[in-house]
Amino acid sequence: MNIDNPQTLKLLKTCFDLWEGAPTPELWGASSTPDENLLWKKGHPRQVKDLLALSHLLDFPVRIVGFHTSKSVRLPVGMFRLDVGDETAFVFTRDNFYDLKVAVVSSCPITMDYGLVHTAVTAEDIEKKKARAYDSMSKDKDFDPSLFESDAWLEGWSHDTILRDGEAIYLCGTTSWCYYEGMDILPHEVFQRYEHGSKAFVTPVRRAKLMLLIDEIMLSLYRA
Repeated sequence: MNIDNPQTLKLLKTCFDLWEGAPTPELWGASSTPDENLLWKKGHPRQVKDLLALSHLLDFPVRIVGFHTSKSVRLPVGMFRLDVGDETAFVFTRDNFYDLKVAVVSSCPITMDYGLVHTAVTAEDIEKKKARAYDSMSKDKDFDPSLFESDAWLEGWSHDTILRDGEAIYLCGTTSWCYYEGMDILPHEVFQRYEHGSKAFVTPVRRAKLMLLIDEIMLSLYRA
């Protein structure tokens, strides 16, 4: 691991410190049992088991660095540590029952297909959204029409962002830390969208794509 970027060093030190002080899923689960009267209480042990199962499948360890609350139940924020040769990546996950929020901090640049973490859309899709946004935002007395001279209007309207890669267009999902409860222990530099070569980013991910995402992170570590 040969790192000369001060920001990357700072982020990795934060992650190593978090790792050293974090309990295993078994210990966290035993000390945070939900109230019996909660309707969604089974989500707690299920998510602890899911983290352990993924750790076993990946053959990389996981710890719990925090929690978030969904359906009034405290749920774990997992932290996977991927060590490949001299490189390391930390992958943070939180499960909202319907999708995952993921944060990544890596010692080396990550390169993967944008379609894995972003949603491909057409120019027509963007124009339709833009028309709806203009109609909604123009009713505000503080409306700033200059937002619509670039792609900045989407973030102002829905906290989403547009990424253009040649002819391809992607919606990147929100990177605002307030949507990543339990991950606000991370420095604000982590809360940015993924672009090719990123070493730190956050993204919403469908459960079915989590393993694919981690595989691509591991490939980047192997290639470094």
